Amino acid sequence: MAKPTGAQVVAQALKYAQEKRSYQEMDCQAMIEAAVRACGGKMDYAGSNAMARAVTGLTSLSEAEKAGLQVGMALFIHEDGGTYPEKYHGDGLDNFSHVGLYAGENALTDVDKKGRERTCNVVHSSSSMGRVAGSTLANGWTHAGYFKEIDYGDADTSAGGTADIQQTQGTGAQHTTLRKGSKGTEVRTLQELLNTMAYGLEVDGIFGKATEAAVRGFQQISGLEVDGIVGAKTWAALDSTQESAGSGTYTVTIQGLDAATAAYLLECYPGAAKAEEGLGCPQALPEFSLCRKRVCCLQPDQLVAAAHRHCIGSGAVLFLFATSLRKQEGK
Repeated sequence: MAKPTGAQVVAQALKYAQEKRSYQEMDCQAMIEAAVRACGGKMDYAGSNAMARAVTGLTSLSEAEKAGLQVGMALFIHEDGGTYPEKYHGDGLDNFSHVGLYAGENALTDVDKKGRERTCNVVHSSSSMGRVAGSTLANGWTHAGYFKEIDYGDADTSAGGTADIQQTQGTGAQHTTLRKGSKGTEVRTLQELLNTMAYGLEVDGIFGKATEAAVRGFQQISGLEVDGIVGAKTWAALDSTQESAGSGTYTVTIQGLDAATAAYLLECYPGAAKAEEGLGCPQALPEFSLCRKRVCCLQPDQLVAAAHRHCIGSGAVLFLFATSLRKQEGK
């Protein structure tokens, strides 16, 4: 059975809007499924969150607009928290509370909640309007993706799209631009790279809150723009830290740690952290050493920042630490 095209599905959805089909009859997810089925296709999901996790090429709306929106693309409204199925609470993607279809520019004319007429480029089943209605991209939509059940012609429906493939200068390695909501093998690679720098991420292939926070932390200590998006420059910085691995050991000296924090850090870095004998432990840990190989050969100033970030992240009381580093030759 051939998939219906995006244009066919949208035409059917626009028909529902003209007929003012009620929200009670078909909510946002059911409206899209009904349109696909009316065009001879198959679609069956358990809500907008299931749809968001099944589409390909899920990305922010701004990035999708740069690449070029396709008629019939899925549009989502994402929010942190709210009520959504518990089975999705642990995947880091949070709540995609609403779904609609990109209908094309000037696809229909409708009114907003205040009765003001407007030209619309989105069609959806709206709970606030109580019916299938027109909307605009500026009306809170945050993400876009491709339904596997719809034919988008020659459009690249793969995750990230061709516009998101970056080539790292020097190494020639190709990477996909990643951001919150990305999923797949490249995200696992990213998480593994970050974990060599002691970020402690679960390697699950899902770019959620924890991965975004780790990316932002790495960007900050690497002198990059802190936007949480892994593009060419961030990939290059990650790749360069790997290439320089195994070339020596640096020691970071941190002063003023209490015993509890010292014990916590020793647990976090087994074999890479140590307390110097005869320096007052366990009352205090005057020196805390990070093995350079353990933290993927960060530059000395980055190493200090990484240690500082980790300690603050543990909830420890603020402390003073030395910024001088000494290379331990032959270790």
